[in-house]
Amino acid sequence: MKSLKFINGIVWGAAVLVVGMGILMWMDQPALTETEVRQLVITTIQEEAPASFYVTGVLTIAATSTVEETEYLMPTSFRLPLGSTEATVRMPGQVSYGFGIEALRPEHIRLSEDGGIEVVVPPLSPYSVEPDFTRLQIRTSTGTWQRWLGDEAERDRVQAQAMRQAQAALRVQANEYLQTNQQPLENTERALEKMLTPVLQAGGIESPRFRFITATTSTRVPGR
Repeated sequence: MKSLKFINGIVWGAAVLVVGMGILMWMDQPALTETEVRQLVITTIQEEAPASFYVTGVLTIAATSTVEETEYLMPTSFRLPLGSTEATVRMPGQVSYGFGIEALRPEHIRLSEDGGIEVVVPPLSPYSVEPDFTRLQIRTSTGTWQRWLGDEAERDRVQAQAMRQAQAALRVQANEYLQTNQQPLENTERALEKMLTPVLQAGGIESPRFRFITATTSTRVPGR
């Protein structure tokens, strides 16, 4: 019985020694250099963005377009208006946004004197614009003569033009929103912090602290 306790003591002692040595080796591992941090950040983002575009959020927006056209009798001589056809289209859609990987350069990532990691976030832009045709709303009005003549081709043409304009307006509206609102940038910062933190921890930075910088805003610290 005494020999068994003795053996158990040796086993436990060896286990404690191995764990202790592992902790010491982990504590003694050299800190990452700025070059290594840059490489880790860029490589991680590239792996998460196989299409060379890192998507960081999604917007739900809607654009409205109105087209009105008037038909005339004998338009080349005596212009007698027969009436107007007007179509108004409200087109909801989803816009995914983020930034192109090529816009993030190594010099945009650096270690500050206090150990923080500064990242210059490239300008955000739309990646995809997907109209939601299941929620599309179309309102069309026609003049008396058009209704009497039953000119459905003219009505369809005006509706189609309004739909094309609304779809183009979705991308314009998305660009304007990304340039004038803070929320997409905050979403991007949170996405970057969530993705990069475990990678940098594995590299030896126990508690990475990020500062995100853009061309239009001052330095931002996540959560503040």
